[in-house]
Amino acid sequence: MTTQAAMPRGARMLMLAQLSKAVVLLLGIVVLSRLLDPREFGLVAVPIAIVGVGELLRDMGLSTAATTTPNLSSSLRDLLFWLNCGLAVLLVGVTLLITQLLAGLFDSPALGEILPWLSIVFLLNGVGAQYRANLNREMRFNAMAAVDSSAALLGVLGAIALALTGAGYWALVAQPIIVAAVSTAILVALGRWVPKLPRRAEGARKLVGFGMSVSWSQVLMYAGNNVDTLALGYWGSPTQLGYYSRSFQVAVQPLTLLKAPATAVALPLLSRRRDNAAGFERAVVTGLKLIAYTIVPVALALAACAPPVVRLFLGPAWEPVIPMVALLAAAAAIQQYASVASWMFLAANLGRDLRRYSLVSLLIKVLFVIVAAPYGPLSVAAAFLVSSAISSPIVMIWASRATRVSVRRLLLGTAIPIAIAVVAAGVAAAICYGVPLDALAQLSLAVCGFTTIYVLAYLVPAARRDMKDVIRLLLRRGKDADGSTPQSSI
Repeated sequence: MTTQAAMPRGARMLMLAQLSKAVVLLLGIVVLSRLLDPREFGLVAVPIAIVGVGELLRDMGLSTAATTTPNLSSSLRDLLFWLNCGLAVLLVGVTLLITQLLAGLFDSPALGEILPWLSIVFLLNGVGAQYRANLNREMRFNAMAAVDSSAALLGVLGAIALALTGAGYWALVAQPIIVAAVSTAILVALGRWVPKLPRRAEGARKLVGFGMSVSWSQVLMYAGNNVDTLALGYWGSPTQLGYYSRSFQVAVQPLTLLKAPATAVALPLLSRRRDNAAGFERAVVTGLKLIAYTIVPVALALAACAPPVVRLFLGPAWEPVIPMVALLAAAAAIQQYASVASWMFLAANLGRDLRRYSLVSLLIKVLFVIVAAPYGPLSVAAAFLVSSAISSPIVMIWASRATRVSVRRLLLGTAIPIAIAVVAAGVAAAICYGVPLDALAQLSLAVCGFTTIYVLAYLVPAARRDMKDVIRLLLRRGKDADGSTPQSSI
């Protein structure tokens, strides 16, 4: 398959896989929310957040570095594999050493029991990291789709089975371990290579240096996205943290999954165009339009429909999370739009700029969250939204200047889809917050209202042209070499 054909076909296959994965995880959220109470979710939230930071340190940006290197030698690939494995072993040891210290800091004996078991994830994903990067670099998107979908499904089914047997929060602990084990087993089976013993490889120092810059940026971004969980774990009760963590999983996690296919496809191709200024800019605008017509509307629709969604799918015990879901979904819409900036930094090999911005973004969010955390989870959700609204424009301007992409073109290119999404969400919100109906009727009417706005927008020539271009981008087998669709404004 040619590079031109790979992007739309890859985006389509990975999008379908991530849609199925999002559905599976949402199913798990719905079922597990009715089997376990908020306190049990709160007990597991902090250990999972800590392991997430460790996962980024374990990878050390080496997967991204491998993915964005078009011609990676076999000796360099082997070396990266052993580096990932060595870092995994190191992190398991560090985790075991600091577990009781962290348990005391958060006043959570359960954390001391949970964290050592979750550290198994480091070992499993350390083995699979370069196998996944290799599939990504070779654009074997069908294989990647199979890995993600099957691992997510078995992880959710395993957690539900354990919850039904009365395992309590251990069902939530087992889920990421099952996912890591299944995905690594399939990745190795599909890998078509057996790592040899490490040896000196040309270009290793540069690649590791780039990976470390990316890794620290990812750690900072992850810390920014999880400082709210850690702050509530310190100041709040397990029940409050359970409410917040479920809200975050409902409002933010599915959107991150939906963006993953675009990221997996865009990074290798943007990297190939970094020396072609015009082609690079067109590709960035294409990515922004794709997100503005797909992920942003989903996020805003969820924010608008939070009351019936929570009542229908999570149940009456979770009603306190309604305003949190609405605020976090709105923040996620802003974040997902602005996250295209990270593609620009990475594709242009601007790891240092990405790291600097990530630090600035982290400081902004920490400031707001630390002030809000003592006042409870709703205040933290509001702080998450405000900090996202402040930091996102900064990163877009920063990335545009660093890569010499026109900010004006980016904004004009997505003005129409953003306006449509905001109007549609406003109609849905008016129904969900203002029309006194039962949850099912309310949600059905809101979805009809939201969809009607898009149907009406399709009658406008500029919007219709955009929508056709986005659909063509996802469905066509080929693309022009510069990243634009034939006879397209994208």
